[in-house]
Amino acid sequence: MGFPLGNLYGLMYRMDRTADGRATAEGLRALCYGPSRGRIRILDTVIPATVAYCEAASAQQPVHRFEPSRQGPTPSQLESMLNLIREFPIAALSQGNITWSSKP
Repeated sequence: MGFPLGNLYGLMYRMDRTADGRATAEGLRALCYGPSRGRIRILDTVIPATVAYCEAASAQQPVHRFEPSRQGPTPSQLESMLNLIREFPIAALSQGNITWSSKP
């Protein structure tokens, strides 16, 4: 109600590693970014659809601890989470939403 809306960041979650998945992600990025003038942004980091999430939940462990490494083209869940935390502060900083201070 009259309050300015802050920047919004979207995350592609459980994305299939297919041409359709990539096309959907790129289309969504283009659809959101242009009309919002950059205020809505879909992050580059993608959380892939893997069985690790179900297995980690069954083992009652966070997925990044359950799958610290992985064979094949899909990044491990630890890599995915690290990429996400690396990207998000950069996205927020570039918009002036977060400031870092070395002072306690």
